[in-house]
Amino acid sequence: MNAAHRIGRLRLTSRELAACAILTSVLGLGVILTALASWSGRSQVTVVSRSLAAGVGGDSLAGYDNAPYVNLNTATVDELVLLPGIGPVRARAIVENRARVGRFPSVDALVRVPGIGPLTVERVRPYVVVRPEASR
Repeated sequence: MNAAHRIGRLRLTSRELAACAILTSVLGLGVILTALASWSGRSQVTVVSRSLAAGVGGDSLAGYDNAPYVNLNTATVDELVLLPGIGPVRARAIVENRARVGRFPSVDALVRVPGIGPLTVERVRPYVVVRPEASR
């Protein structure tokens, strides 16, 4: 064959096969890490289901069932840096602000953190939720 491989009815180039292999590996690793986090109980602390978070913080969560949210009131620096537009400096600022001022009453309250403005809040909004720490 001329640089194409047959898989059933599909004809894939070597590059496409490699991409499929990488994607499958990454997805498998994600499943394993999610299972480990769930097994250790860690995921229950900072990540909640969007369906459980519906109505929390005044944000509409319709259409996002079962996708994870990062809880701004319990997230660590390592978890916050995974959010778009949040690097290590901003993540530390969020955690320090939460420790100094108190929990975030809403996602919009992120603007109280130095270095975070309305644009950053809108960028992270699809990925975060605000839940009280006591409701872990």
